[in-house]
Amino acid sequence: DCGYPADMRSYHSDNEMGVFLKEVRDTFREGLRRHTQTTLQQQESTKEEQRSKQRKDRDDSDDDSDYGNDSDDESKETVKSGPSTTSSDIAGTALVSIMKHDSSTKESYKTRLLDRHVGLPMSLREFFWWDFLTTKESQRLKVKNKSEIMEKINSDFNQRLTKEMKAQKLTRAIKSHNWRDIDHAVIEAYDITPTLRALDTDERMIQTARTLNILEVQNRNFSTAHIYWLLPIQQVLGHNNQMETKDEEHVMRLAQDLDMVCRHCQLTSQEIFKLSEGVCEVVKKEDPEYYNHIKRCLTNQVNRINIKDFPAEILTKDSKASVKLYKDLSKRNPRDGMKPKHQDIFTDPAIFVRKWIAQGYQGILSVAGGMWVWDQLFLGDWQKETLQKVGVAILSLIKPWLLRANMYSGARK
Repeated sequence: DCGYPADMRSYHSDNEMGVFLKEVRDTFREGLRRHTQTTLQQQESTKEEQRSKQRKDRDDSDDDSDYGNDSDDESKETVKSGPSTTSSDIAGTALVSIMKHDSSTKESYKTRLLDRHVGLPMSLREFFWWDFLTTKESQRLKVKNKSEIMEKINSDFNQRLTKEMKAQKLTRAIKSHNWRDIDHAVIEAYDITPTLRALDTDERMIQTARTLNILEVQNRNFSTAHIYWLLPIQQVLGHNNQMETKDEEHVMRLAQDLDMVCRHCQLTSQEIFKLSEGVCEVVKKEDPEYYNHIKRCLTNQVNRINIKDFPAEILTKDSKASVKLYKDLSKRNPRDGMKPKHQDIFTDPAIFVRKWIAQGYQGILSVAGGMWVWDQLFLGDWQKETLQKVGVAILSLIKPWLLRANMYSGARK
């Protein structure tokens, strides 16, 4: 023992050690500031070059239409290119380096970030999300040395996929026997969901369909909910403009990550029902007038229930029975109406909460909002209590709009 303090991070004093540590901190801050400034300048220069090239390409192009919608193109290009680098991204990269160098600091930083309820910069997001998933996979695959886990995950996924492709007599994993239904589901989801509509490009939908086909070959359990669970993974893996639909290796990585997320984060039907009931109970107890208003709206003028608004697995607690009921209801003539016992399912406030949870809260929130929620979930190890709190928060946040509704169609929106 040389008499050094146990924790240098919180050490402050007027002695030589305190002065030295202050100089180190000041040097680090100044270095980070300069690095941030340089990175942002380089990025702005690159963006300006890209804008100049785009303007030149537009000027040189011989467009037959005089009425192009430039604002829509620019909006989609902005979403596609992803967020710009910020000082928080650079600071996050530095923090990741510290945690990789000294793994004992990870839990401390994780707790502090969770307590502050902050959205993570992309570098920290990748680190904590991947750390949670690889830890779970290490336990599942019984890998003690975490440095070997990536190779083991790849090997396990590829072996299972190869086995299924052979059993199903497929030549390409991106085209399962269920590819038509998957393509249709992706197109419909991107058409009816505002969050997905903001990302609606041919490249994105092709990538989504191919990824889900691989997962279908792997697990044979495609659900429309997977479209929403894939969204955050696409945002994380695609933030460096890696979105190449022709790159099957990238699509395979998306499918592999989605497979892990579904295995370790997605809830069973029983768990979804229990959580949704918990959300409704909290709102009913804390704001009974608001909850009763929701119930009145959902039972008023119920003449246009679109069952495609809901995942097939959430109608009943038994997921298989739920899917069967969903198929039966889909075949009915809409003009014939719906039996009271079935109508009760779709007019229960809990079914909307079940839908949100089943979609990982990605269908009800904006892209940024959904990513923030997943940050909190990964930092908190996907605790069910957090999932329930998010549901209560969403119902509270949409209260001003729900109070304006007076019938089913208004509340449904």
